[in-house]
Amino acid sequence: MPPSPKLPLVVETRQPEKLPPLLERRGQIAALLLGVNLEGSKKFYHSLGGGPLHVKGKAEIVKEMAEFLSFEKLNDFNDSLAALPQVAQKLLRDVVFWCFIPIEPYKAGSGKPLIMQNKSHYWVRKEYEFDPELRLDFLGLYEEADQLVAYINPAFREILQPWFVPPLGGALSDCAAVDIDETQVWSNAGTVADSLPLLCDALSPLVKDMERSKAIRGFIKRDCNGLRTSSGFMPFAQQNYAPDSVDLAARFILCMSEFKPQCPKDVQLGLRTMIDGFFNGKKSKNRYPVDQSYFEYCVLHDHLSKIPGIYFLEAEGPLPSRQILRDILLAVARDDRRFNADLLAAHIRFNYDTFYYYSGSDLEERMKLRADRITINGIAFNKDKYGPAEFKPTNIMRFELLAKPLFKAYCYVFAALGLLEITQKTPEFKRSLNGKTVPISPYDSLDTIRVTDLGRWCLGLSGERPPLPERRYEAIADRELRLVTVQGTSLERSIYLDRVGIRLGKNRWRISPASFIAGCETQEQILERIDKFTALIDPNPAPHWKTLFAGLLSRAGLFDEAREDAAVYRLPRDRAVAEELLADPSLAGIALRAEGRLLVVPAKHRKKFTAFLAEHGITLGPEKEQ
Repeated sequence: MPPSPKLPLVVETRQPEKLPPLLERRGQIAALLLGVNLEGSKKFYHSLGGGPLHVKGKAEIVKEMAEFLSFEKLNDFNDSLAALPQVAQKLLRDVVFWCFIPIEPYKAGSGKPLIMQNKSHYWVRKEYEFDPELRLDFLGLYEEADQLVAYINPAFREILQPWFVPPLGGALSDCAAVDIDETQVWSNAGTVADSLPLLCDALSPLVKDMERSKAIRGFIKRDCNGLRTSSGFMPFAQQNYAPDSVDLAARFILCMSEFKPQCPKDVQLGLRTMIDGFFNGKKSKNRYPVDQSYFEYCVLHDHLSKIPGIYFLEAEGPLPSRQILRDILLAVARDDRRFNADLLAAHIRFNYDTFYYYSGSDLEERMKLRADRITINGIAFNKDKYGPAEFKPTNIMRFELLAKPLFKAYCYVFAALGLLEITQKTPEFKRSLNGKTVPISPYDSLDTIRVTDLGRWCLGLSGERPPLPERRYEAIADRELRLVTVQGTSLERSIYLDRVGIRLGKNRWRISPASFIAGCETQEQILERIDKFTALIDPNPAPHWKTLFAGLLSRAGLFDEAREDAAVYRLPRDRAVAEELLADPSLAGIALRAEGRLLVVPAKHRKKFTAFLAEHGITLGPEKEQ
């Protein structure tokens, strides 16, 4: 093919800031090209105006290509890029940063077809290639969900990317948020020192009664409400389109504590230790540790359906996704501004190829998102008409379904722990299923993040520990009435009194026998509440309090036995028949009347009851299985 005439550039290019010396750069490019098949490398070389090759042998060919592709000046790169048609320049620039791009948006205004279609010898299979005039035959093409998608070899991407001006998000400084309403900021930093120990205390008995697999999949709404009531954890502001803060925090604690949550004596130090173990990895005595990729796979990808009972364990040491997250958070903390979460996710996509927690190729094949359609940047991807309503988080779908939700999920976890303050938004509804449109993941609502002082200290960026919330309070139990007043601030006491009493005002509660035992099922639970009363409210309660507690304990369990040696029958709807049976005096010695037109018959009187009915011409039906 003759060389194309030089065309004006329609994309922005740049001189890379830190280029290695020329010989070193040529060696790097040659090493990259050696990992690509020779045919693909020749197409890449020819597309950028390298012309025909006059050497033979792969080593010599790669050497010549490396000399040509190691551009010394920006003009050299621009001259090569100008060999491509303008639509090809745009497409190449975009695929260099996005890796996978749909072809559809580039068709408008091109004036000619971009794609040529060839049928293979299998009539059911279609193959596609770019129009030869575009000089983009070194890019790959495949069909996915009714869309043609182009992709670039990672080696070509690494060679070209430094010379293009990145889109918004390419540089971290581009990701700072603007026009943020400070009244919408959500932060748990001021209360986590009080709520975290209470959450650990509430988790321990709950987890004892649950299987590990059930606990890690997430707590049901009733359990979450109980944990929130017990700990005082604030829900996220955007509750309709956000995860549950106490659920995320609880499952993080379970994974990091090997499912043995313990209340730390020093809350801030305990939190910092957990965060350090999260980022740096820690050795576990268990055969199957739960603080590595188990957390990401089982907790942070709740929006994806997974093969039951399978999780993935990376080798010991820090996980790449966690290390990248730490680098991002450290940079955000040093800048001390609010940052847009979507742009930070794009920044990760542009600059990191290793945002994963398991490097095996089978991970993405074991997960799927249930959907009929997914819309990305206005492009609709439809499910296979002959297949199930699902999408795999691979290729072009990987960022939207896997990487971006993972980054935002990390941020939501750290917000729940008080390390980040966040703002939220109503997310885009990109996923369609059974006629309904919903967000792709529960984390899509995250808008901006900023690292708190507690977060800076836990990340090791600040040597100054943030001060604990001021705890100045006085609990007063009335000496005559069943009233309790708390002066000052004490989250633990407020939570306790909300559980056992009826709030009369901001700091005043009335306690009754019914309110004190509400939710208790055993005498041990009542005794635990009495012990907390003496520990938190009054170590030496007045006589009327002691009388209340003694009465509650003496009456606990009075109705704790249920008889299974009786049967319950409903009287016939026929009024005449019912009155006939009730008028027979012998019924009184066989059955007891109960509310709701019921008869209770002890098991020992079943034969008598059958005979009684027979006397009235009634047959008793077969006994139902219990």
